[in-house]
Amino acid sequence: MHSLNSHLGWPYIMSCIIIQLQNCVQPFSSPELSYRFFIERERLTQMASEEGQVISCHTLEAWNGELQKGNESKKLVVVDFTASWCGPCRFIAPILADFARKLPHVTFLKVDVDELKTVAEDWAIEAMPTFIFLKEGKIVDKVVGAKKEDLQLTIGKHAAEPATAAS
Repeated sequence: MHSLNSHLGWPYIMSCIIIQLQNCVQPFSSPELSYRFFIERERLTQMASEEGQVISCHTLEAWNGELQKGNESKKLVVVDFTASWCGPCRFIAPILADFARKLPHVTFLKVDVDELKTVAEDWAIEAMPTFIFLKEGKIVDKVVGAKKEDLQLTIGKHAAEPATAAS
């Protein structure tokens, strides 16, 4: 477990809470409590996404909505196809969260392949983690595996800062 040093701050704490919530498959036997849990998980995920965090898509509606926002913004969208049981995915998650904090002009999405199987199938995901890089809805690159350097280079290659003036 990580110690909470003062330099980590709320974004780190929020990402830890979200990771813990995502690891709970069926936390309660009562449907009402499960619903409350689901609503709270979505609320925390939304709070994190507003602070330059990796946005977790837990429903098809959330996935489609985030994809649409990314297409309209013309920003680079990095999609992390992951799984809760995947060791390399857990290894790369805090690195991706760090990139998200440092690169607010890039949208980072996370899809659990077991949670959204149809999305993983639609995007032909065969290994985890797989990172798909999108611009305006088109695939511009792909990195398979928990390769920090490859991920960093690929993000740098496609993540031009937003233009401040028309050319």
